[in-house]
Amino acid sequence: MKILLAFDSFKHCMRACDVCSCVREGILQAVPEAQVLSFPLADGGEGTVDAVCRIAGKGPEMIVVTGPLGERREAPVLIQGDFAVLEAASACGIEWVPPEKRNPFRTTTYGVGELLAALAARGVRKCVVGLGGSATVDGGIGMLRALGGHFYDASGRETGSLVDVVTMDALPPMPEMDILLASDVENPLCGPHGAAAVFGPQKGAGEEDIPVLDKALCHFQTLFHAHDLPGDGAAGGLGFAFRMLGAARTSGARWMLEYAGIKEALQGADLLITGEGRSDGQTADGKLPWIAAGYAACAGVPAVLLSGALGEGCEALEERFTALCSLAPGPMTLEACLQAAPEQLRRQGRNLARLLAL
Repeated sequence: MKILLAFDSFKHCMRACDVCSCVREGILQAVPEAQVLSFPLADGGEGTVDAVCRIAGKGPEMIVVTGPLGERREAPVLIQGDFAVLEAASACGIEWVPPEKRNPFRTTTYGVGELLAALAARGVRKCVVGLGGSATVDGGIGMLRALGGHFYDASGRETGSLVDVVTMDALPPMPEMDILLASDVENPLCGPHGAAAVFGPQKGAGEEDIPVLDKALCHFQTLFHAHDLPGDGAAGGLGFAFRMLGAARTSGARWMLEYAGIKEALQGADLLITGEGRSDGQTADGKLPWIAAGYAACAGVPAVLLSGALGEGCEALEERFTALCSLAPGPMTLEACLQAAPEQLRRQGRNLARLLAL
């Protein structure tokens, strides 16, 4: 019996590696001779560097950069020769900003630019950037300034505030580096589905702030004489700034699964178990469990979804999954669910292994 585990993290509860460990324990309790291959993964957001380091069998290197509120912090990066993987969230992540301090007029992506500059100085020529989990809606102006860009307000003074920008100098040429953005966000930079309207509220923007930020993002876009494309709104407009640097974009989940070698691992497998903290209709928009199940289907391997919770629209997931499983055994408070998650994962691992062994 060969079972593959490919989990994203259960946000605010368990890391992907801990989820895999608990499910694996449960499987082996039921079927000790089972071959269990664990793939603790991420989709481009926080945890991406940790996941690729585990796959590569190499620890991250730490680079000191500016954090989202201007503080100094260490950002983990995987460096292999002239190739590197980094997370934007390690420099401008929302996890570093307490709820009471979340303010998109203050948070910055400056540290992301510092990361790129440091990697270029190290000889990195190919870079994958995970874009999820930012605390910013600055259009990437912070990153561009860190790389040598200059932006000016109405008085002709240099500014790093997106809402004050009126003009800009031509951006300096970037060091020779092929940048690939790992992101599943399809939102444009501006408008009702743009960075300010969709992501602004979770980053501290009030209702009255949304039109101010959106107007600033639209003006910022015109400075580059650029069209608004899907994905430009990722990470509060950081996707747009990266595109102005010539970056390409790919599905974060798909890139991660292929980097992990999931297609090869599925050969001869009897079951794939995958999941995330909460699955609903949006999971089918390209989240990691959905993409993983697609690879399993191509290999003729059944897939089971095992997530912390199942939400509205999850019925659509039955198209790819043999079964949809939630951890909660009955009515429970959120706090109780979080505390019970490790043992419930073991229980579900035992149950699935026993079913497969029938």
